[in-house]
Amino acid sequence: MPTEQSSPVSRRKLGIFGVVAVIGALLVVVTGIRAREDSSAKLREWTDNQAIPTVAVGAARRQGSERHHRSAGPAGGLLSRPDLRARSAAT
Repeated sequence: MPTEQSSPVSRRKLGIFGVVAVIGALLVVVTGIRAREDSSAKLREWTDNQAIPTVAVGAARRQGSERHHRSAGPAGGLLSRPDLRARSAAT
């Protein structure tokens, strides 16, 4: 005569445990995704605030019919002397 022994854990309990485990795993995943989105938004805002400093721009003053600028040439006056222009063109 074969003797059947009942398993120590029923199928119903295993099913309930499986459903609870899946729900717990989904909660962990959703919480992790939301936390990453929040930290990414905070980092993006911080980066935007740090990246571009605010600069005030003033209008050029006119004296007569000519505008006066601080720089005397395209490189701030560095290439205004003929000997420097010749050296920079040769290199």
